[in-house]
This record gives sequence, structure tokens and C-alpha cells, in this order.
Amino acid sequence: MPVAFENFRHSYWKNGKPIFVPNDYGEDLGRKLKRKITKKYKFDKFIYHFKEGSHVVALHRHRKNAFFCRVDISRFFYSIKRNRLKRILKTIGISRPEHFAKWSTVKNPFEGGGYVLPYGFVQSPILATLILAESPIGAYLRALPAAITPSVYMDDLCLSGPDLDALKTTFDGLVAAVTEAGFILNHERPESLQRKSISSTARWSMTAQPCFPKGLMNSLQRTARTPPLSPSRPTSISSSLRHGGLATPRKGGARPMRSAEKEM
Repeated sequence: MPVAFENFRHSYWKNGKPIFVPNDYGEDLGRKLKRKITKKYKFDKFIYHFKEGSHVVALHRHRKNAFFCRVDISRFFYSIKRNRLKRILKTIGISRPEHFAKWSTVKNPFEGGGYVLPYGFVQSPILATLILAESPIGAYLRALPAAITPSVYMDDLCLSGPDLDALKTTFDGLVAAVTEAGFILNHERPESLQRKSISSTARWSMTAQPCFPKGLMNSLQRTARTPPLSPSRPTSISSSLRHGGLATPRKGGARPMRSAEKEM
């Protein structure tokens, strides 16, 4: 017999993404789960989004290299299903993994069905990052040669290096790792970039700035007072690789969703 199960107050759409607001119990559980994961698991140094100001450090580490590439994971959180969360929590030694996975997921608002990790829950960022770190993506980034600099800032994966051909090869490997990990890459690319096709599934783009998310570059300029890189300086020319698929943002404002799910 189906039993009513609620772990969020309400949800709304913002920038093409459904955001879920957890209820009091869900929020408290999320904070407890974050603490448990932090005690059990040590994230790699190339994962930068958990510490305030670490994006500035990441950007400066990329600035030493002449060439940059970046991929974005589409619907990152919503690509992670409940059973996958249960398995990874069990693997790292979290007690009652099924209970935490159940309370950390919502009915999939997109196609594909099932229960998935939502945007808006306290524990979602650390759970998504844990999945990524223990997936073929994490394994691939950990095995990169010293000449390649990787960074992960949530769903943005960046690489940089001194040699163009080597970075292209590394990029192809990263794309394959993302696919193997069960994620889909974002197809949306800045219109201001001058693009030249290098394959049927990827684009190589020249730009005057490292291919970090716009907010990170703005933050760097505010925090470090570093002027934007100039195209007139050869060492500052960067290259950006973009690939994948992204949902088109909805128009007409927020769309309410039901606050209760049916759990079998």
C-alpha cells in the first residue's frame, strides 16, 4: 500500500532548474549526513567548491598554463538516482545508507523516472561530489600527468596545460570518462567565442580568458583585483572545449510542484 512521503516543503523553477526546499526534518537530516560524509571521506585537492575563496586558488593554478579546456555536466544533480546514492554511502561506511538515500532524493522532475538528487537540499552538493569523485571521472582526473592541471567546481570540469595537442588528447579522455560515469555533457556555449570544429561531438574555442564559470572570474577580479587577461599577451590566450546538452530555461516564471511523493 502506498504511503505518503514528504521530504520537502515546496519546489519552484529557476533558470531552467527545479529547486526543492526541504522540510525541517529533511534539512536536519541533510546537515547530519554532511557531517558524516566529511568524517568518512577526504576529497581530492582538485575539488574546489567546498571552501570559501578556493575558486581564486583554482583559477591562479590554471593561469600558469597556455591552454585551457572545460566541460559542463548537464543536470548534474538530477542525473544521480537513489540506488546510486545508496551504494556510494554504503561503500564509504555510512550507516543506514538506504534511509539517507531515500530522504535525499525526490521524484524525477525530468524524463527518465525514478528518484533523483535535487537542487536545494543541504546534502545535495556533497553527495553529488562524492558520486563524481568515486566515478570514472574522479579516477581519470587523479591519474592525469603532472603537466595537466585539473579542477572541479561542482558541475564544471576544467583542465589546463602547456601543450595544445596533449590537452586535446586529455580532453577526449575526460569526455569518455564523463560518458562512462553516466553523465551527459552540456551543449550550451558562449556565443562570443570564435569556434572551430575539431570533431563531431566537441568544439575547440579561443578566448582571452581562462574558461572558468563567469561568476568565478568576476569573483577573482573583485577579490584579487587581477585585471582580465588580454588577447595581446600570448601567454594569456586560452582554449575552451565545450560539449554536451542542457535543458532550455522555462519561460513564464516559476511552476509549482506537488510537495508530496508516493513511496512504495
